[in-house]
Amino acid sequence: MRPDDFVKRLEDEMRRIDAFKRELPLCIILLNDAIVTLKEESTEYRARNVEPVLEKFIPLKKNCNEDEESGIKEEKG
Repeated sequence: MRPDDFVKRLEDEMRRIDAFKRELPLCIILLNDAIVTLKEESTEYRARNVEPVLEKFIPLKKNCNEDEESGIKEEKG
């Protein structure tokens, strides 16, 4: 489960508890803290999972040169 899913669930819980603010002040504080923390983790999660696109599509020069050299040798041979 991703952090965004937990945030949504906690926000739903916050809406349910909202009517009982006076009776449950610590619960409100805990939920707010948890939501803020999970939102931070969510942004970190997205940042970690972003990969540069170019790394996947640009072949290494070493491999290209090897392919070209083997093709030239086969033509000469």
